[in-house]
Amino acid sequence: MKKIFFLVLLTFFVSSMLFSQDLITKIPKNAALVGVLKGHKILEEVSLEEFKKYHFSKEMFGEKNTVEHFDLAANAYFFISLTDSVGYSCVLLPLKSKAGFDKMMQSSEVKQYGKFNGVMGYDELILWDAKSVLTVYPFGMKKPTRYGYYEEDFDIEEAIAAENDARARDAARDAARDAVDAASDVVRDAASDAVDAASDAVDAASDAVDAATDVMEVEMVMEDTRESSYEQRQRLMEAHRETSYERRQAAFEAKQHVYLERFAIGILSNNSKVNSIATNAKYLKSLNKKAAASIWSDSYGRIYTKFLGLDNKS
Repeated sequence: MKKIFFLVLLTFFVSSMLFSQDLITKIPKNAALVGVLKGHKILEEVSLEEFKKYHFSKEMFGEKNTVEHFDLAANAYFFISLTDSVGYSCVLLPLKSKAGFDKMMQSSEVKQYGKFNGVMGYDELILWDAKSVLTVYPFGMKKPTRYGYYEEDFDIEEAIAAENDARARDAARDAARDAVDAASDVVRDAASDAVDAASDAVDAASDAVDAATDVMEVEMVMEDTRESSYEQRQRLMEAHRETSYERRQAAFEAKQHVYLERFAIGILSNNSKVNSIATNAKYLKSLNKKAAASIWSDSYGRIYTKFLGLDNKS
């Protein structure tokens, strides 16, 4: 019994030493997929200049390939985490110079997320602390669609009546403006001794405009619009559908940002080996100590299903 207890303690001590300085402690224990690039192994095989030319290097460090801010001798990770509501695709990089990375990101809109600095995009959050940079992309949330959606509180008849009233008012205002302009022309062209007569003409024109306005407010002249009642109805419904989509899109983005922030802060805050993939027996069994890169998953089906949104619960 003492020997078994000693072996358990030794195993725990060794695994703690192996992972204490490794970012793997931030990866959830139930991660659906984990990929690792062992920096020290890669640099044994290729030079830094060659490394910069690789496609994955440009993807991870940007086209400018500012790798000097990152600890290339440490392990870099890619992992996928799944929840009931959304999936998260993540890249976790070891940081060597936080000051350098801060400077690199200064042109972006950096905000505070919990105790971390971060930059939020439409569907991406970059979060970092003194030792690591985390980039998270969500997937699997049900996005709003432009078509096939109708708000029952939209009254198309009321919208048509409101637009017709607005058109009548605009037409009356334009007619009045034209009449006044015409009368003004008469006034300017008339001789000084005909001013009084011109004023009478203006009064008469104004009376005519008032009468015309009363008629136009009751009867809409559709030939001016060159649009049938059906076309008007379809156009108004399409305009409402578009504004409705924009509102739902804004709500979706706000919800997505809440999920992103909550998840990313949780990942970057975790330093417990017990709650990480470092204690997942299946993952540990798959590790190849000699490989410069490896990828493991026991959930390809779940990832595929979530990516397609087939199990959507959001």
